[in-house]
Amino acid sequence: MKVYKYVHSCVLVEQDGRGILFDPGVFGFQEDRVDAHKFTDLEAIVITHNHPDHLDAEALRIIAAANPQAPILANAQIVEQLRGQGLTATVFEEGQKQCGVFSVEALRAQHGPILFPGPVNCAYRVNGQVVHPGDSLDPIIAETWPNPPLLLLPVAAPWMREIESFAFAQAVAPIAVFPIHDGFYRDFFREACYSRFASVLQAENIAFHSPAEISEAFEL
Repeated sequence: MKVYKYVHSCVLVEQDGRGILFDPGVFGFQEDRVDAHKFTDLEAIVITHNHPDHLDAEALRIIAAANPQAPILANAQIVEQLRGQGLTATVFEEGQKQCGVFSVEALRAQHGPILFPGPVNCAYRVNGQVVHPGDSLDPIIAETWPNPPLLLLPVAAPWMREIESFAFAQAVAPIAVFPIHDGFYRDFFREACYSRFASVLQAENIAFHSPAEISEAFEL
């Protein structure tokens, strides 16, 4: 499998020429940084929670139109929201679904603490190998899906400190980490953040992959 990041937490997992897309949010599509039309051959589109940095309804509309066979999978809160915007989605908050070449598991995981009541957040695991926690460092993820080959790790957010992210990575104990949730960083701060995480994770025998540019692939 190959994993591509398209700014912030928008991630494409690819296998055998097919893809599953996570969290197409506004950070990727504003200022034409990512072209929503480029996402084709998808088996599913998965939304972890309903914050705009993870869900851009207009981009999602374009992606869904180009992939009519691919269900939009999300929690009930998002499904209801999208229904009001003329988009059809399927509730997937727990259990397992087969989406073409992908086996996808869902788990309710609490959103990190913010000023207002947080949205429903779900974490997802693909083919038993890639874990996307959404905006969550909930211990239930480590308890349920320990030691994955790849953890998509939030590294910068108003709802967490770096030391909390590091502790979450220690608890999950993946083979490798791919940083997400860093779309509001300037390049200098992102590079410094990556350097810090690479150093402390190396001491835990966890590899850190820092994508140099949009859509650089990480291959499992």
